[in-house]
Amino acid sequence: MLASKRTKSYVCIDLKSFYASVECVDRGLDPFTENLVVADPTRGSGTICLAITPAMKALGVKNRCRIFQIPNGIEYTMATPRMARYMEVSAQINALYLRYVSTEDIHVYSIDECFIDATPYLKLYRMGAKAFAEMLRNKVTEETGITATAGIGPNLFLAKVALDIEAKKAADGIGILDEESYKREIWFHRPITDIWQVGPGIAHRLADALGIRYYDKELIRMASEDSGISEALFNLTDEKLEDKFLRKHGISKGTLVSQPQPDRLTKEELFQFQSEIIRRVADLEESCIIIGRCGQYILRDRSDLVRIFIHADQEYCIEKLMNRYGISREEAARLREKTDASRAAYHKHYTGTEWLDVRNYDLSLDTSKLSQDECIRIVSAYIKNR
Repeated sequence: MLASKRTKSYVCIDLKSFYASVECVDRGLDPFTENLVVADPTRGSGTICLAITPAMKALGVKNRCRIFQIPNGIEYTMATPRMARYMEVSAQINALYLRYVSTEDIHVYSIDECFIDATPYLKLYRMGAKAFAEMLRNKVTEETGITATAGIGPNLFLAKVALDIEAKKAADGIGILDEESYKREIWFHRPITDIWQVGPGIAHRLADALGIRYYDKELIRMASEDSGISEALFNLTDEKLEDKFLRKHGISKGTLVSQPQPDRLTKEELFQFQSEIIRRVADLEESCIIIGRCGQYILRDRSDLVRIFIHADQEYCIEKLMNRYGISREEAARLREKTDASRAAYHKHYTGTEWLDVRNYDLSLDTSKLSQDECIRIVSAYIKNR
C-alpha cells in the first residue's frame, strides 16, 4: 500500500517597510499616512534612505533613494537608524510566531522576513494556508503595530516569489502561487530580475559579447530535472553547506517529503548531482560560461578551461549591499562576512583548496577598480590570445 503525499504549504512573511514602520509606531504615527525616512542626517544629503514609509512610496519616492533625490515639495520626518531597536522588534515578532509553530519549522531569512512550514499546523488549527497566514499577520499588527505581507506556496521558492510579486498585486497583501499559477503568472513577468535570485552581471554580459551560452541558475534547474529533487533544495543550499531547516525538510520533486530521510539526501549527493550537470554542459557546449559552484575544480582536468575570479574590496562590497538591500553599514558588513565565510567553507569542503587563493585562477578581476566593460574587454582579449 502506498502512502499518499501531503501537499506542503509554506508561508513567507515580510514586515512591510520595517525600519520606517518601527519608527512610526514608536512615534505614534501611521506609516501609511506619514512621510518618514530612515537615514543618518550626519552623512549629508547624499546619504541613502534605509527605508521610507508606504506614504512616501505612494508619492513616487523610490525606496533606497538618496536624501537629495526626494522632491523638494515633500515634507517628511527623518529618523536616525536604530539597529538595536529594529532587532529588538524583530525578535519580539519571531517570539510571537513561536507561540504557534515549532522552532524547527521557522527559517529566519532576514531581520524582517521569514519562512514558515505551515503544513503540520493547518490541521491543528483547522484552517487553510491563507487563513493561517492572516492569523499570524493580524497577531503581528495587534501586538506591534507593524503591517506584514505574505506569500504562500508548496515550496520555499514559490512562497518567496508569491510574496515578492503576487502579494504586491493582492488587495489583502497575500500572494499565492502553485506550479500552474507560476507558469501562468510569472513566466512572462518582466523585469525578470524581480524573481528571487535572478540578476544580471558581468558573466551574462560577457556571454552576450562572446556569443556563447551562460549557465547559472540553469544548472540548478537541470540538476533538479535530472535528479527528481526540487529546485528549492538546490537553491537554498546553493554554494553553502547544510541548513538545519532544509535538512529537516528533505525536498523531493515539487514538494517536501512527508517523512524526511536525511540519510538518503546528503549535501555530498547534492553536490554530485550538480557536478555531473556541469561536466555534461562542458562536454556538450563548444564554449560556455559556468558560474561558481566549484566549476573550476570540477572541470580542472580540461585543457580548454579558463578560470576567472571576480572580486572587489571590502568597502565597495559593503556599499553595494547597502544600496541593494537598504541596510546599515554594520548589517552590510555582517552580511558580506557571513556570505564570504559560507562560500569559502563550501569551496574548502568540496575542493580542499582556498576560495580566495588567486593561484587557483587564470584571471583575477577587481570590480571596485574595473568597470564591467573593462572586465569584459580583458577577458575577451585573454581568451582570444590564449
